[in-house]
Amino acid sequence: VAGLSATSPEPPGGKIDREPGTGHPSGLIREARDLIQAHIPAPTLEDRKAALLIAQEEALRLGFTGVHTMESLDEWEAADALEKEGRLKMRLYHLFQGDELDAVAHRGITPGSGSDHLWFGHAKLFSDGSMGAKTALMHEPYEDDPTDFGIPFLEPAVLEERVAYACSLGWSVAIHAIGDKAVTNSLDAIAKARNTCPGRLPDRIEHIQVCRSEDVRRFHDLGVVASVQPVFVPTDWPAAQRLWGKRCVNGYAWKTILDAGIGTQFGSDCPIEPIDFRFGLHAAVTRQTVDGDPEDGWYPDQRLTLEQGIHGFTVQPALTSGKGSLLGSLSPGKWADMTIFRHNLFDLSPDEWLSTEAEMTIVQGEIVFQQR
Repeated sequence: VAGLSATSPEPPGGKIDREPGTGHPSGLIREARDLIQAHIPAPTLEDRKAALLIAQEEALRLGFTGVHTMESLDEWEAADALEKEGRLKMRLYHLFQGDELDAVAHRGITPGSGSDHLWFGHAKLFSDGSMGAKTALMHEPYEDDPTDFGIPFLEPAVLEERVAYACSLGWSVAIHAIGDKAVTNSLDAIAKARNTCPGRLPDRIEHIQVCRSEDVRRFHDLGVVASVQPVFVPTDWPAAQRLWGKRCVNGYAWKTILDAGIGTQFGSDCPIEPIDFRFGLHAAVTRQTVDGDPEDGWYPDQRLTLEQGIHGFTVQPALTSGKGSLLGSLSPGKWADMTIFRHNLFDLSPDEWLSTEAEMTIVQGEIVFQQR
């Protein structure tokens, strides 16, 4: 339907897997979803609103009072409609796609605008792909192929141009960067843009699954937030060990990043991983699967405390979104957003966290979920 064939050129920043001999597409497309996206019938606004209500119900049940979400104008339109109808109960900090900023501006949406339940400030960009697909961009080649360094989703010059344009419009940036060279390129682009237009909010880099020590220092010096997903460790570590080898000493190194004084926030990367933050807390503290593998945890010196884990899911995301004076902790003068667990997590072992449910979720003093 998309018209892809043996003669289709490789997409910029992506790859079409092909059958040996014929060159015909095998059906697997790497980092180039746009080739087929336009041929998939788009959901209606009512479809999108219904989907968001289902997602909101699940998130509130798990204890979320709010989330950062990185989607498109279509998803914003659904959230905006629900808010106007009084049906958006949780808080959404919505990050727009970098290639939609002109359309965003046309809608009258500006950095820092929005409401208490739906607001904006960052533009989302991509520097590379993923570790599993071997499209994460590396300084040194993958362990199983000395010619394979991954793929830059945006070449450094283009990334710099996109970051500079976002900054010129007043947006801070959130850049997807998994490989260590993608992280370097992202920091380079941010540093260059900030010479001319300081951001209103701290810039952030998403994932940072492997990072050179010299770039850790640059995070601190530039004030860039590390937006990471501890839940990746249990699923990724065998592949990371195989593809990155000794470089894994600098992989998923959340404690190193925290100890360097870098603002570090946690997320799930849902729907790639389950949204349930209990899995993220467990992974951050144990560096293991829920079955206890590997014994003592993968690079156990990078294990965090429960307090550090909770801070990553609460205080730092509030600061990054510009609402640190109103959200993120239970403090006088802040909004009454809170999650009440059935048991005190500090009295339980990490394995017991996974079976401890949220008893009640409260947003602005309103009970928006309660166990029956």
